[in-house]
Amino acid sequence: MNLLRQFKQALHYGNGRAYLILKQHPELPVDELLIEAALHNYDYDPQCSGTRARYMDELLSLRPNCRELMRIIAERFEADDDINDWDASQCYELLCTSPNAPAEAPAIVRRRFQRKHAEESDFGFGDIAQSQGMPGIVFLAEVVGQQLLDDPEDSLNSSNIFSLDESFPPEKLNWRAELEKLAPDNPAIAIFMSSVRKEDTRVYDRKLKPFGLKEIEELMRMGKTTARRFFQLSPSDKEKLREYFFAEQRNNQLWILCWVLNHSKGVTPAMIPRLYEISLGNNERLSWQAIQALGTLHHKDVRKIALNEISRKLPGSYRFFDLLEANWKNGDERLLIAIFNRLRSPFSRHSIILTFSDLEKIPASFREFLIRHSTCGSCRSRAVRTLLKHGKPSAELMEELRYDSNPEIREAVAAI
Repeated sequence: MNLLRQFKQALHYGNGRAYLILKQHPELPVDELLIEAALHNYDYDPQCSGTRARYMDELLSLRPNCRELMRIIAERFEADDDINDWDASQCYELLCTSPNAPAEAPAIVRRRFQRKHAEESDFGFGDIAQSQGMPGIVFLAEVVGQQLLDDPEDSLNSSNIFSLDESFPPEKLNWRAELEKLAPDNPAIAIFMSSVRKEDTRVYDRKLKPFGLKEIEELMRMGKTTARRFFQLSPSDKEKLREYFFAEQRNNQLWILCWVLNHSKGVTPAMIPRLYEISLGNNERLSWQAIQALGTLHHKDVRKIALNEISRKLPGSYRFFDLLEANWKNGDERLLIAIFNRLRSPFSRHSIILTFSDLEKIPASFREFLIRHSTCGSCRSRAVRTLLKHGKPSAELMEELRYDSNPEIREAVAAI
């Protein structure tokens, strides 16, 4: 693989190899690649991993025309309506924190926020506040407040208040008191502060009460599914659910039963044949849930199912690799690497990385393979922490990790 292709791959993954390549080979023609990577967060799951703003700033800083590239990024960010929420989040952070950002950056991010904040879920709110202080907070309160005036059905995003409180404790900057002074003469700030006061008095009960048998039976009666993972079930309750499982034919109800028994450790070996049958069905959502339920069992028949289905090399065969997590044997990594290299879907590849990145029993060489091929910084971080816990990465990988796009990885490496 030539150097330019190696750089492009490393940049997409977000690993430190991109930085090391560019530092050693400044002659590579990568300016447009850097601009696009700054405007678009390539991380598979940016909601969990966060932005790559610091990573991109370091890469851009290696270029002799860094300030010109930053000017182009700022201009495209302001003009491009196709940049999505998580891309915008990265651009806001980059332009608000980089010492190489153009002088016009504060005005550019304000104009972008004023024009797009409603459809971009207020991304950029915290970055503008942190970089511009009280003047930025006044601007944000006016923009968001005007939105509340224009649309009485709209409501204040509580995360904005959390962001301000985290960045500006009262002893540092009492932003509430400062905005209250402006409120009487500014209707937008007045409604913003009215919404803040309402939010301050709201009590959030973040603890979900676990479901019991009665609630699960009601879900089945209505044919509704749930995302709840906490259940309070006695052994007899689980036995009753297993009875329902063997008798049930309806897809939604079977999904509920697979989900609940999976998350309540209620799956038994007697369920293996029927779960396998369901996993081969046409309902993809139910099939996946049946596979997840099978994956809770350490059993020779489950391992046999996994190897049998993987060997068929059908489009959906990759889903059965999950069954190896609880049924791992030395040498399975060779099979998974072959599957990984065969897959082209980012979702499918991420599924393998998500399942095995922090599984302690896999060999270090396979974990390093997953680290180097993950576009998800969050999964890569889990894999790195597990690798560091049980040994030490190769010297080459260790150097790459120092420049990784994920800040948690950098912190873990720096702590050694």
